[in-house]
Amino acid sequence: MQSPRTFISSLAIMAIIASVFWQRADAQPEKYQSCCTRVSNEEVMDPIIGFKAQRPDKSCVAAVIVKTDKNEQFCCSPHAKWLKPKIMEFMRKLDRETQTKPSLLSRITTSSQRA
Repeated sequence: MQSPRTFISSLAIMAIIASVFWQRADAQPEKYQSCCTRVSNEEVMDPIIGFKAQRPDKSCVAAVIVKTDKNEQFCCSPHAKWLKPKIMEFMRKLDRETQTKPSLLSRITTSSQRA
């Protein structure tokens, strides 16, 4: 039989271990469902290919929904420090791609000049 002191020490250790596992499980980006009911400050590491803002409404909270190149969507806190630089990086990349791709009008004009 354990002494009360050993028992309390065992409980304290189990509580610490449980809290570490709880924090690890909580340290994942929050996946998107039909609307974000919770957000995460955890950085989304995959490249993003899109995002949209969600306003709070009923059970939905204010969030930025980030879509990754793996076709996953995450509910991110609008106040997460990493979010603005990541979105700016995405916007610059999108702008570069738009500038390097010929527009539909230029393709039509070029095609008609060849004919």
